[in-house]
Amino acid sequence: MNVRKYGTCLFLALFAVLAACSQGNQNVNPVSRTEVDELKGALQLLQSKQGSVESLLSEFDSLKNTVQSEKDKQQRLMEAVDNELSGLNADVAAVKQAERDRYKAVLDLKSRVYTPVATPSGSFLLVVEGVEATRGGSTVSLLVGNPLAAAVQGFKLNASWGGRPPEAANASPAAASQAYSQWEKSLLKKEFTFSDRLESGKWNKITCDLEKFAPRDLGYLGITLTPQEIVLQR
Repeated sequence: MNVRKYGTCLFLALFAVLAACSQGNQNVNPVSRTEVDELKGALQLLQSKQGSVESLLSEFDSLKNTVQSEKDKQQRLMEAVDNELSGLNADVAAVKQAERDRYKAVLDLKSRVYTPVATPSGSFLLVVEGVEATRGGSTVSLLVGNPLAAAVQGFKLNASWGGRPPEAANASPAAASQAYSQWEKSLLKKEFTFSDRLESGKWNKITCDLEKFAPRDLGYLGITLTPQEIVLQR
């Protein structure tokens, strides 16, 4: 029961007893002065305790508000940390993608223009010599040129291919970004390993079978080249 309400009830009871005694009501049992004094003392004690309890309740409410404020601050801090981590993760992903793109060459499928492809060992040259239809897609003939002073023994080609990239001229930035992301996910990828020796200052012909895309549908071919062994003359 609420302390204030209990004290009020006790006060009303004491008042009723005193009123009955003063009127000499015969239906009320006689109450001694000692009992009245005890009731008065209990009421005074209760009133004094009431102030202490209300003070404690006030302090408890203040403490609860302080705890809630600290929880809110911690929540805001965690949200800020999460936002910073998301930003850092996006930056790291962008740096990694830029590093991968630094070694990727996008080849011209319609002309015999050479395209330089950078590698950690130096730059090489790639030319699309021709594209022929096969039952499963296309076969692309490539010329790999080695302008380095050293020969290369064995290399790998990582190819990604698919349809033409989406046009973004009339699209909003958000729509263009979404369309490009969907296009990137649709690209097929494969690693080709060659044991050919790329002699210094020479062109070397290789072929790559690209699945699911006929020559008329093939609109994109990205290549990265990784030399396996650099051969120098002694």
